[in-house]
Amino acid sequence: MLTTVKGGGNTIRVKFQVRNIEGCGGCSPIVYVGTGKPASFADFAKVGNPLAKTWETYVYEKPVKGDSIVVAVGYMNSQGTLQWAGIDNVSISVIVR
Repeated sequence: MLTTVKGGGNTIRVKFQVRNIEGCGGCSPIVYVGTGKPASFADFAKVGNPLAKTWETYVYEKPVKGDSIVVAVGYMNSQGTLQWAGIDNVSISVIVR
């Protein structure tokens, strides 16, 4: 999931819930925050532990400067197997510190 956020803050906070639905127990939640679109998975930050079968809440904060910030949330798995995960209740806050 990718979106652009407008605002005058200097820190972005991304809060979301994610869970393993099937075959994604080795998956990790990932987040990207930057001034342009991510070019590869290497641009993402791994957040927290591998996915559980129950909904878990994750929070990621990153200092960033710009009036237009790109935020992306997802999951990645290094196993190359078929997998399903759920992402829900995503909130993005622009913070002035």
